[in-house]
Amino acid sequence: MQCPGRIGALKTPRAPGISRATLALLSGVLAAFDAAGAGDIAAQPPKKRIAFLVLASDRDVWAGIARDFEKTRPGVTVEVVEGPNATDLRENLYTASLRAGDDSLDLVYMDVTWTPKFARWLLPLETAFPPQVLEGLLPAAVDAGRYQGHLYRVPVRTDVGVLFYRADLLAESGLDPPRTFHDLRSAAQRLQRPGELYGYVFQGSQYEGLVCNYLEILRGHGGFWVNADTLEVGLDRPEALRALSFLTGSISGPEAISPPGVVSYKEDEGRRLFQDGRVLFLRNWPFVYRLSQRPESKVRGRVGVTSMVHAAGGTSAGTLGGWGFGVSRHSRHPELATDFIRHAISAAGQRALCRETGYAPALAAAYEDPELLAANPFLGQLLRLHENAVARPAIPGYALSSDILQRHLSAALAGLSTPEAALAAATSETRALLARETGSFRPFAPWRDTRFQSSLRNTAVFTAASVTLELLLGIGIALLLHESFRGRGLLRAITLLPWALPTAVMGLAWAWIFNDTFGVANDLLLRAGLIQSPVAWLSSPNGAMAALVLADVWKTTPFVALIVLAGLQGIPLDVLEAARIDGLSAVQRFRWVVLPLLAPSILAAALFRAIQAYGAFDLVYVMTGGGPGGSTETVSLYAFQTYFRYLDPSAGAAIAINGFALPVLLAALLVRLARPRWMRS
Repeated sequence: MQCPGRIGALKTPRAPGISRATLALLSGVLAAFDAAGAGDIAAQPPKKRIAFLVLASDRDVWAGIARDFEKTRPGVTVEVVEGPNATDLRENLYTASLRAGDDSLDLVYMDVTWTPKFARWLLPLETAFPPQVLEGLLPAAVDAGRYQGHLYRVPVRTDVGVLFYRADLLAESGLDPPRTFHDLRSAAQRLQRPGELYGYVFQGSQYEGLVCNYLEILRGHGGFWVNADTLEVGLDRPEALRALSFLTGSISGPEAISPPGVVSYKEDEGRRLFQDGRVLFLRNWPFVYRLSQRPESKVRGRVGVTSMVHAAGGTSAGTLGGWGFGVSRHSRHPELATDFIRHAISAAGQRALCRETGYAPALAAAYEDPELLAANPFLGQLLRLHENAVARPAIPGYALSSDILQRHLSAALAGLSTPEAALAAATSETRALLARETGSFRPFAPWRDTRFQSSLRNTAVFTAASVTLELLLGIGIALLLHESFRGRGLLRAITLLPWALPTAVMGLAWAWIFNDTFGVANDLLLRAGLIQSPVAWLSSPNGAMAALVLADVWKTTPFVALIVLAGLQGIPLDVLEAARIDGLSAVQRFRWVVLPLLAPSILAAALFRAIQAYGAFDLVYVMTGGGPGGSTETVSLYAFQTYFRYLDPSAGAAIAINGFALPVLLAALLVRLARPRWMRS
């Protein structure tokens, strides 16, 4: 904006048809408006803005809390940024922002396990939140925000793993809610009806939820994962083996009580089955209760909740979860961000957050709030269940420690290794990691890393299978689209649609298509009589890889067909006519005339697709997450996890660079094959 008086001083050239008097008048009017605007700005204090990122489904709730806060702070704006629902995606967004020194996000809305990872970029909050303030919050939730003697995260809502059960079915059979592992297995075996009612469902996919499930069972057997104070690893103890054997025995063997597809289940798959009336016992988080009482739920009014079961003589434990706020060191308004946290943990803030969502509040007094109890009667039990909550260890390199445990637990559940071998490998790798984190540094060497070798092998299999099928199908589709028939233009347009769809969205759709209970694939195969029972596609290494290849083939075959079709249209018609006159059949013309002339186009398509398939990331990330047991992890996914989740850019770069050697060699070979023979010599 120009300064007052400056516009009138400008020497404006005379425009055709406009008098100098008119120009002078316009300049005066603009100067008057300019001065008025400058005066308005000077009269208003500069606005302050703070922002944070939340999952999309929570944005409206937090937006309401933000508006209430703004009413008490004139001139303040709280921006609630809508992020993805997937926790790991939001973690990666926060990681990128904090690493870059970005000041656009003042508050970090953190999962309970993020404190050690993000502590370096957060402000200590113990001064802003003295003990008399924190004593009103749940102690375990507060302790999860401490790291190396400082408070970096203040909880605003909590979670704890619980066991849901069909109260009506247990009552009809004269059974009490289970207290021990034996009680749960006995009741599940007695009441389950394979294919109709599953005995026990948990989160068995290769992700953080599997760690939460295992920790509860491990604590129920009297064991531990890692002691955060001494860094002692307890995965090689008998309690750890008994805990994992309980999970593996629930999936296969004579005492199986879980569906085979549980190896690929996260929270939502199990929750849907439970609400559909097809699960007797479900381990999940408290949010399921509110959803199970909706009018459309088949188990409304029939659900009971208890703490997770334990071994005889042991104690129950639920893994502590929840979310809280940290304040970024890059924030321009840290005091204002701290004030917003105080508002969020106030009685009014907790009521606004938990009333509509059914979340468990962090404020202990909120568990007696009549308004919250009316909205969520289950809330009264949650406070008791928090008493034995087990926290995940606040240790250096937690993300990598968790991934190590996830991979080996998943491998045991999928039958890729025995429980003994899985825990032995997890113990060895975890101890090596903790030794490196505490000073015994050893440079990362990709070619000595078994995980890198496995990801390289997975990538090669995926690339070879998908590119081969895409070339065969692409050539066939191109030949079809090259023919002249009515509606050819429309068919060409429809053929390209899969290629135009976003890969991540398409990957989510294919993940549900291959779901063992709700998926279209099993439904069609069962109706056709090709299978006798549902197949757990994503729960076995071969099935998961086949699903990935099929999804990739469906997505990118149109690209190959487009390139080959362009090559077909470049073949001179007189060449084909001459071959026909010489007496060559259609098959012979294709073999001896068309195919050699198409070779450059086919090799170009193969080159593009091989490089693209080798770098596959988003499809694998969305559909399988690299599981089960790391059997579908690609080089790109491993490099991404190392860089963003483990915060090790040098190792991530080493993985990416070393993994790039294979596609370079492949590209060189294809380029050489694409050259005419006389040029090769």
